[in-house]
Amino acid sequence: EEAQEGFVFLWEYFARKYKGISSRELSFDLVNEPANIPPSHPCTRDDHQKVIRKTIGAIRAIDPEREIVIDGFDGGGTALPELADVRAIHSGRGYFPMQVSHYKAEWVKAEFEKPQYPGEVVPGWNVDIQSLRDYYKPWKEVEAAGAKVHIGEFGCYNKIENDIAMRWLTDLITVFNENNWGYSLWNFEGTFGVVNHGRPGTVYEDYHGMKVDRPLLELLKSGLK
Repeated sequence: EEAQEGFVFLWEYFARKYKGISSRELSFDLVNEPANIPPSHPCTRDDHQKVIRKTIGAIRAIDPEREIVIDGFDGGGTALPELADVRAIHSGRGYFPMQVSHYKAEWVKAEFEKPQYPGEVVPGWNVDIQSLRDYYKPWKEVEAAGAKVHIGEFGCYNKIENDIAMRWLTDLITVFNENNWGYSLWNFEGTFGVVNHGRPGTVYEDYHGMKVDRPLLELLKSGLK
């Protein structure tokens, strides 16, 4: 309870401090990628919902128009229909299937065989664009219940061949565009980025000293309205 009160207090402080600054310039994302990870980080969805509702109420009492973002559960990937009514942007993730997006990522405990996409990502399990559409159905249901949806983070680690990554990213962004969802690539420059990412087989365009993946850049721009 003490930690929860401290959490609410901090967001009340931010709400007062930044009141008057447009949400076009500043929004609040309350918790990055909440998850239930016992015993070190226990947090049930019921606990999460209660704290998020209390915090949003406290912010709205100070700054009713502040744009607020809430991440999906289980590290951002699981939709939260229980919070569809709180007038906030629900922020999803674009890392499904992780066998593609996190192939050979050093911080992932599971070891994946080299996947194909579209095709068999693990023995006996095939994934294609329809699989991606099915994966995001719970997010569409949250949206239908009145929430806004944004894919706050997605990308592909640099250990898999770029042609596989691009086939997957093309389908992923196609699904985002079909749903008119905004999206944010993690990251700009680096192992998941559009600049200097280092995926095998990439042909770069030199731009002011940066190695730009032009096909990926154009794909990212395809969602611009």
